Formats: sequence, structure tokens, C-alpha cells
Amino acid sequence: ISDGIIFSFLEHISETSPGRLRGAFGAFNQIGIVVGILSSYIIGHALSWRWSAIAGVGPPACMFVLMFFMPETARWLLAHLKEERAYKTLRWLRGKYAEIENEIVEIKDSLVRKIILSGYLVIFVMYILPIHCNSFHLEKA
Repeated sequence: ISDGIIFSFLEHISETSPGRLRGAFGAFNQIGIVVGILSSYIIGHALSWRWSAIAGVGPPACMFVLMFFMPETARWLLAHLKEERAYKTLRWLRGKYAEIENEIVEIKDSLVRKIILSGYLVIFVMYILPIHCNSFHLEKA
């Protein structure tokens, strides 16, 4: 369960952090994982296995509860055509006086590029790597 929470947390970090800080936030997350592993070794050495298992439930449970208070990401909202809520979310995340218009345009452009690239992938699979239905109905010679 905690792996799923951590991976959803990583995606949320990558979608909500500004581009100039995204790498640092990802690094802090990795440092947190390493510190968590180190602390689990220390707790495991000091306590019985039952108490160390109980102590290991705390951080993922806190992350799980706190994620309910985070808004949807602007990228998700724009992908689902909720532009006004995307503006409100970015305004909440970046602050009252932040310039978010350029960031909205960048997110829209990246969504368009994603759609175009997925279209090219479909074309590649359909025409370059043809799989014909007839190949399953070949008669024996």
C-alpha cells in the first residue's frame, strides 16, 4: 500500500511543483525515502518486530490522510477540460500574486504534444507493424 501512496505522491510532486524546483522536490522525496529506510533499521534494532511494524505504518498513513487535502493538479484539470478550476488550483499553489498564465499555456502545450505523440504511436503500430486478422485463419497446406 505504501508503494502506491509514494508513487502517487511522486506524480503529484511532478505535476504541482514549478519547473525550476521540480528536480529538488524529487530529490527531497528520495532523501526522505532513504531516511525512512535508515530509521526503520534503527527502530527495528531498538524495538521488537511488532512495534517496528506499527511504527512503519505511521508515515504512509500520514501521507494518505494529508493527500485528501491537496487539490487536483492543474494538469489533470486541464486534461479534463476544467480550465477555471485549474486557474484556481494554480493560484492556491503558487500564491495570490504569482504569474500563472504562462504555466497554464505550457501545460496546455504539453497536453497537446502528448495527444499528438500518442496519435503517432497509434499510426506506427497500425501501419508500420501490421497485424492482420487473416493471419489467425491460415489454412493448413
